[in-house]
Amino acid sequence: EEGLWQGILGLGGGLMQLYFRAQHEAEGVQDVLEVNGVGYGYRGGRARWYVSLFGEVQVERAYYWSAEGGGLCPLDGALSLPERRYSDSVQERLGEVNVWVPQEDSLELLERWLGLKIPKRSLQSSSNEQALYVADYYQQHPVVVVPAQDIILVATADGKGIPMTRADSPPLQS
Repeated sequence: EEGLWQGILGLGGGLMQLYFRAQHEAEGVQDVLEVNGVGYGYRGGRARWYVSLFGEVQVERAYYWSAEGGGLCPLDGALSLPERRYSDSVQERLGEVNVWVPQEDSLELLERWLGLKIPKRSLQSSSNEQALYVADYYQQHPVVVVPAQDIILVATADGKGIPMTRADSPPLQS
């Protein structure tokens, strides 16, 4: 089973690499790319590393540069690549695991399950960045206003049934 799991991760990594290669080959390269009135000149290809749930893959993409706007890789936006090298899925799982277990254990679990070796500092900075979006997340969901005349009924149940003691039990028969 473990060998099959490792094979699936390897297959996923290969598919991710093929997907990114196909996107790069389909990317239209222009001598000058205009964005918001600024002309960016084509400066060749640039590669970056991307860590997915299936491991690390390389993403090739066209690189444009302008003295006014700096460097730009349009494929990053088209593929919704995060600024960090870790995919959104990896960062999400890191955050979820990190809520329940200490940081060192979170990193050990991801390494054992997915083979990802992620530095502790990357986990900490990812968590800090995700925390910046919490307030915005809650603001996008309107608060339900309950009219004052409404009555709220609360019922609880533990599903354990009725506790019985020896005194409640029928006498033992011998």
